Amino acid sequence: MIRTVAAVVLGSLVLAGCQTTQSTLTRTAVAGQPLRLDFVGSFNPDCTPIGTTRVVITRQPSSGRVVVNRGAGFSSYSRDNPRFRCNSRRMPGIIVHYIPSPGFVGQDSFDAELLFGSGTTLTKTYRLTVR
Repeated sequence: MIRTVAAVVLGSLVLAGCQTTQSTLTRTAVAGQPLRLDFVGSFNPDCTPIGTTRVVITRQPSSGRVVVNRGAGFSSYSRDNPRFRCNSRRMPGIIVHYIPSPGFVGQDSFDAELLFGSGTTLTKTYRLTVR
């Protein structure tokens, strides 16, 4: 059985120096498998972290659970961003996983507030199709 989660991003996954933003991420998950949805952090142009990043789940998924842990990952800055070179380095940040409930097939979603050390926030909706 395959669980599906598709991706539409209406904002940056990794922010620094931005105002409050809203974003939606859509993905497909494989049945019975945790899905790594997101890596978030805030970095200076020299790739050093800006303060501490926090992820607060403001609405839980109805047919799964979310696991948020500190970890390392790769940023996804656009080529014209002064932080683009940071994309090639493993950076400290927060990793967000979605774990579908056993036997669940269908649509699920949850909301999170991403709080960056730079003082910016991102309100994000994660939309999941589980197959």
